Amino acid sequence: MMFISQVLMQFLGISLLALSLNRHYQQVAGRTKRLSKIKTKWFRIAGYGILCVSAAFIIALKGFAVGVTYWLALATLGALCIVLILTYRAK
Repeated sequence: MMFISQVLMQFLGISLLALSLNRHYQQVAGRTKRLSKIKTKWFRIAGYGILCVSAAFIIALKGFAVGVTYWLALATLGALCIVLILTYRAK
């Protein structure tokens, strides 16, 4: 259960950070839509917040050394998923 919750939290956090960029937001929402500065700010705050919560959660469960290692490994997995989805979505 911990693995699934960590992957989902990191996927959501990285997704929000990707959506805070105009280029990726336009890929998802449509070519004509622009991202407002308020949405950009809130997407970044939410993305970094979720990533910090997921890091604190895994470090509290596994300890600092193992927790950071797990978190970085799962962050790589989440980022890879986002890259593949945005690449597929662009076409």
